[in-house]
Amino acid sequence: MSEDEFYKKAQVVKLDTLSDVNDIGKPWRYEEDGLTVTRTSPWSPPGCHPVGCGLKLYANDDGRLVKVEGNENNPVTQGRLCPRCIALKDYIYNPARLLEFSIR
Repeated sequence: MSEDEFYKKAQVVKLDTLSDVNDIGKPWRYEEDGLTVTRTSPWSPPGCHPVGCGLKLYANDDGRLVKVEGNENNPVTQGRLCPRCIALKDYIYNPARLLEFSIR
């Protein structure tokens, strides 16, 4: 199973009892306000720096990224994001982005 297939098949957990403010104890993927929230590990940033921002990625039912937030429970960044993470949505959906390899 590829990594993409794994993430597509991962279950979304509906939360009814845990606090909306604090996500400690919540699973890495859960549903909130009709969006699927995926928390990234502080050790797996999108490649910007060695610290890692600790993101919460909000996706709609089609899997399209809607919003990027900092994880307030990240021990290093405490919810703050670097410029690259703030612009992550723009990087992903930029119409000039290359989606295939270029051949010289």
